[in-house]
Amino acid sequence: MNPTLHDDDRLIIDKTASSFAHLQGKQYTPSRGDIIVVNDSSDGGATGAAGGQLIKRVIGLPGERVVVENGVITVFNDEFPGGFNADEQLQLRLDPTFSLQRVEAVLGSNEVFVTGDNRGPGGSFDSRVFGPIDVNTIEGRLWARIFPLTDVRIF
Repeated sequence: MNPTLHDDDRLIIDKTASSFAHLQGKQYTPSRGDIIVVNDSSDGGATGAAGGQLIKRVIGLPGERVVVENGVITVFNDEFPGGFNADEQLQLRLDPTFSLQRVEAVLGSNEVFVTGDNRGPGGSFDSRVFGPIDVNTIEGRLWARIFPLTDVRIF
């Protein structure tokens, strides 16, 4: 998630909304732009690869179509049938999004498209590689960075 987060950051993850939704038998769906923690364990995790947890940013929501092409992530939905630049809408100032080829994903009713913020070549392992993730693999949403003290921030 560099440049937003770094390896030695200490974070507080809010699991309230996801836990409450699960207790009610409902689906937890984060908001676009949320930074989430995804369960990526070998027993049915987000990517199918054993890896513990991933921290990613939500770009596409259930029912949307996401296209990555020419360094841009475009999201298509009912409100914007012509699509919109996800980074511009979220006011992210990131390098162009790298992809060897065009990526297109139509998200199911229980799927989100996630990316890291380090989207250059060799950067983030995210939905451009492993596809959409099931919302049931989401553990929670990043609430705050509490260390280092010089970079404390509420998300």
